[in-house]
Amino acid sequence: MSNDQQILANVEKGFSRYIHACLFHTSRDFFRRIDRELLCTKPLDEETDGIYLMMNRFSSPIVYAEAQECLLSVIRALNPMERKLLFMKFYEEKTDAEIAQLLGITQQAVSKTKRMLLGKLKSRLEM
Repeated sequence: MSNDQQILANVEKGFSRYIHACLFHTSRDFFRRIDRELLCTKPLDEETDGIYLMMNRFSSPIVYAEAQECLLSVIRALNPMERKLLFMKFYEEKTDAEIAQLLGITQQAVSKTKRMLLGKLKSRLEM
């Protein structure tokens, strides 16, 4: 495995962990909100409660798999520099200053690049 392939694999792994955590927390909050709403409303019968509970159990893995597939395609479309920045920031958890020192650029350039990169990822993921 070449160095670029290793970096790509590590970026995908780190960013996948980050997205997994985001999806986990988002889905947890979503289903907690649904559960609160169910407690505030009176179901028509007991079968309705069972249907909602089954939906909660099976919706999350499907949503997660689709999001992960989409995320991988977006990461593969990035250039090597963008992947390297993502890898250092989200997988190695380096600060902007550490990344700037390693890449030989200013901290402001790292911050600006990171902000533009995350905006680019967000816009591609929203399609």
